[in-house]
Amino acid sequence: MPADDAGLVKSLAGVLRAGGDEAMMVRDALAPFTTVEPARTGAELVAFLRNSPLAGEELTFERDRTEGRTVDFE
Repeated sequence: MPADDAGLVKSLAGVLRAGGDEAMMVRDALAPFTTVEPARTGAELVAFLRNSPLAGEELTFERDRTEGRTVDFE
């Protein structure tokens, strides 16, 4: 259960914050379980997006059309 893992996660975070050899060992041990490889093909990207929690939602994006700020290049 996720609630049961809270102590473990806090301990791991402490080890990672401390740095050093122990932190490197933890990172190396966890990397295979947490690393997500980038999509190599369009089909993989489409599959990823279709499995997204937002799949099927009506999304509306609007471009920010503000002029921004003046930049002095001198």
